[in-house]
Amino acid sequence: MPLIFKNPKYREMSTKAKEIAEKYLNRKQKTLIVCHGDGDGVSSGVLTYIALWKHGCPVEYIVTRELTPHTLTQINEKYMEEDCERIIFCDIGAGKEKEIAKQYSNYLILDHHEPQLKRSQRQLNPIHHNINDLTECSGSVTAYLAVYYLFDEQFWTTRWGKWITALAVLGAVADLQNIKYGRLIGLNRKILKFAKQIGAVEYKIDIGFYGRYTRPIPVAIAYHSPKLPEPLNNVTRCAAWLKKQGIQLTEERYNGTYWRRIVDLSKEEKQKLLNIIEKHLKETVEPETLQEYLESLKNEVYDVTIFEETELKEFSLDPREIATFLNSCTRQGDNETAFNLLFAAYDAVEKAAKHYKTYKGIIREALEAVREGLIEPKYYKNFVFYNYGNLINEKTTGIIATNLLKQKISKEQKPHVVAALHTDPKMHGMLKISFRAPLNYQELKNNQGKQLNIGEFFQQLKDKLKQIDPRIDGGGHRTAAAITIPTKQLKKVLEQLDKYLDQYINIEGATS
Repeated sequence: MPLIFKNPKYREMSTKAKEIAEKYLNRKQKTLIVCHGDGDGVSSGVLTYIALWKHGCPVEYIVTRELTPHTLTQINEKYMEEDCERIIFCDIGAGKEKEIAKQYSNYLILDHHEPQLKRSQRQLNPIHHNINDLTECSGSVTAYLAVYYLFDEQFWTTRWGKWITALAVLGAVADLQNIKYGRLIGLNRKILKFAKQIGAVEYKIDIGFYGRYTRPIPVAIAYHSPKLPEPLNNVTRCAAWLKKQGIQLTEERYNGTYWRRIVDLSKEEKQKLLNIIEKHLKETVEPETLQEYLESLKNEVYDVTIFEETELKEFSLDPREIATFLNSCTRQGDNETAFNLLFAAYDAVEKAAKHYKTYKGIIREALEAVREGLIEPKYYKNFVFYNYGNLINEKTTGIIATNLLKQKISKEQKPHVVAALHTDPKMHGMLKISFRAPLNYQELKNNQGKQLNIGEFFQQLKDKLKQIDPRIDGGGHRTAAAITIPTKQLKKVLEQLDKYLDQYINIEGATS
């Protein structure tokens, strides 16, 4: 059951992946894997680690949030200490290839972020093949294509072959590549179908609330995005309303009251729940927004079935929730637990559960700080800005920006920008800024037809500011990116960002 790509641009990338596998991956060399510290990045790193290990290579790894001069020094020290012969960057490195090439002669970059070079023999990147990096191909799928050609067809039906394939899908969902269309598309979908074919992953159309495995039904509904109308957007009132509608929310289990999750409902119960919510929406929501609400109730959901016989089953099989588990580790600095979590190691699952509780509290407190007026939003022409200072860890700026945007706390459907001071003493005086935009910004173009690309903008800004401080760094995707700058440059950077967005926002059809 080989992977066959009919689409010319997918076939072109697949051909490049095969060349890379034969030329740079096939050699059994001691390898250091450097992966990005988010759900997509860790999935990319672990699947590459397993593939090289099964191929007969000794492997080491490092998980990092960004490639600053400081982290590049740490990476090189690890490379030298472990006597590595090859270095592979997973879901990171595309914007730093010149620096990487100067440091290492035997390197490989498997990434889907904005590349520094238009073409590279040692980089596999969907952007080089005109493939959408936000919806068609994640970092994990990029890495998967490269390692796929290391093995014969039979390998992919083995336990480890299935495991590697499942991680490719997990990474794509963790990167929110399914959000825009409510399903995985493009190369992501090709790998998804293959994963189902070999028994690694299942997918279906179902109730799409986040927290199918981890949240009691009223909590999943109350925190749904877009926010549902009263009483559904409040946990207590939602629970009372659902009981009146005849939905069984609890049952006796484990010698106590167990709050049921979406996965605990039968097919008939799910349909009943959908029917009463849809009826309520039709009675309360304005006609022009009704369709958006109705479509958000059901979408494609995924289960990583290869994890069914592991400790992860006690937490979740949903890759969205596993990604939150991963992020709760990396954003609190425990990269080792995050990496081991995707091996479903018992100790890692236990540690991640503790991090998860803390992580939820961190996000909740950050959102409450805005609601209660402790952090006041500053409204620029084209975005909303929140400066948290030292109130939060800089590793959480991206997820907090995403949550502020989803919860519509500012009631502004503009991009949200969150800043926080770096906690590392070596980064004293530096501020990390994360940018997140609504989905409808993904396809924005200016009057010259150039696509909005905040990742590229931050990367160019970084190159200009680098002479001020070598610790400056930046890049990312078109609508989700970050930059680290000296605090004294904040005002100037925000003004330049506003000016850049002006080219895209103030044209017909840009945004509402």
